[in-house]
Amino acid sequence: VNQIIRSYSLAIPIAFICILKVSGVDFPYTSSFGQISQKDGLPNNLVECIIQDHTGYLWFGTKRGLCKYDGYDFTNYRSDINDSTRLPYHHIPSLLETSDSTLWVGVWRNGLCKYKRDKNSFSEVIPQKTSFPKTLTIHQLYEDSKNRIWAIHQYGISIFSLSGDVLNEMAPSFRHGDNQVSAIFETKDNELLISAGGNIYSYN
Repeated sequence: VNQIIRSYSLAIPIAFICILKVSGVDFPYTSSFGQISQKDGLPNNLVECIIQDHTGYLWFGTKRGLCKYDGYDFTNYRSDINDSTRLPYHHIPSLLETSDSTLWVGVWRNGLCKYKRDKNSFSEVIPQKTSFPKTLTIHQLYEDSKNRIWAIHQYGISIFSLSGDVLNEMAPSFRHGDNQVSAIFETKDNELLISAGGNIYSYN
C-alpha cells in the first residue's frame, strides 16, 4: 500500500463549487427531493446504507433494522437472536450485492449475513481463516473489478473471499495507526484508493 496524495487536496472541488455559488454562477438545472421516513414504513430514520439490487428493489440499512422497498411498500426484516433465519442484530451499517447477485448484509458487531432470496431469510456467515473476532462490524463493503470483496471494519480494511456461508481473509488487514479507514474507491483505470488518517493510499 503506497501513500499517493494528502487528503486536503480533496477539498478543492468543493471549495470551487462554493466560489461559483458566491460569485453568482449557478448550475443549469434544478432538482427536487421527496422524503420517506418511519411514517411511510422505514424501521428507523437513521439510514446508514442504501443499495438497489439487480431486480430493482431498494434496500435500506438502518439503526433499527433492514428493509426492502419496491417504490410503494416496505418489507421490514427484524432481528431475532434466537432465530437462525433472521438477522442477529438490528443495526445494519453496510450492504452489498455482488456480481453473482448475492446480497450481503453487514450487522453491527455480528459480522456478515447472507440473504437467501428463495427462502426470504438470512444465514450468518461463518468466519474462517481470519484474525478477527465474531464481533466484527463491517462499515462498508465493496467489490472491485477483480471480484474481490473489500470490507472496512473497526480494525482497518481487509480483502475477503466469500464462498457459500464462509468468510476467509485473503490478505492482512491494513490500518493507518489509530485512524479508522473511511472509504475505498476504484478508478476507471482500476486503481484502488483507500482513505485513512487524513491521507489517500493506493493499493498495489
